[in-house]
Amino acid sequence: MGIKYKDFLVLKYLPGILVKIIIFTFSNPKNSTMSLKIKRGILIISFLAAGFILKAQSADDIIHTYISKIGGAEKWKSLTSMVTTGTTTIQGMDLPYTVSSLSPNMNRVEVSAMGQSVIQAYDGKNAWTVNPFQGSGKPELMNPDMGKAFSEQNQLNPLLIEYAAKGLKAALIGQETLNGVVFNKIEITHPLGDKDYYLFDAKTGLLGLVRKTSTTGPAAGKLVEIVFTDYKDESGLFIPHTMETKVDGQTFTKNLTLTVKLNVPLDAKIFNYVPAN
Repeated sequence: MGIKYKDFLVLKYLPGILVKIIIFTFSNPKNSTMSLKIKRGILIISFLAAGFILKAQSADDIIHTYISKIGGAEKWKSLTSMVTTGTTTIQGMDLPYTVSSLSPNMNRVEVSAMGQSVIQAYDGKNAWTVNPFQGSGKPELMNPDMGKAFSEQNQLNPLLIEYAAKGLKAALIGQETLNGVVFNKIEITHPLGDKDYYLFDAKTGLLGLVRKTSTTGPAAGKLVEIVFTDYKDESGLFIPHTMETKVDGQTFTKNLTLTVKLNVPLDAKIFNYVPAN
């Protein structure tokens, strides 16, 4: 029985060195007299070796490498506050923003637009918003789904640090190549069963993309991809300074971080929900 085309379809899943061995074996004229039995044996051995290499890496290994690359869990957990400033581009407009976070779980995002401020905040109990372009322009509680999603976005506490303790499950489901870059693809399952897909650069170990189906807001039911690039060292933490959000493949927002300040004094009152009179 000869070597069939289908035997080579799996080449794209093999580590580069094994691919080179296989190509050399079957294309080198000096090996033209090699028996098909021997060639098929080399092919099988290569596949077994590839399987060993792939299985040697687990989802936990990849996540641990990522956490180490961005500064380590202990350094992140030692933070008391973080303030980042930058610009977000949406519908052709560049709008300045400030994100303030206070340990253990307070978060506030403020975006300036047309002389007004749009605020989203979480005080550890209530998620609330002020949007002068919608509603009264006074503090209002977010609906439960949006509130839950916002409360989980604290920049002091990357989601994958101690992910199992947060009720998350991780599974390595393979690799994916985007724009010539190979990523390890991990499925993250949330306590209620929602699944997100985290793509880590197989070479650098850094998170490159998160893919999910939105369950809240105007993008509900649509495919959302968040692309992370331009990582920079900020006092020992490696933080992406560009974050592009795509909805069904189209750019929705693009955030450019300009400054990052760690462990600065913050007044807890700016996070508190105070009902309008």
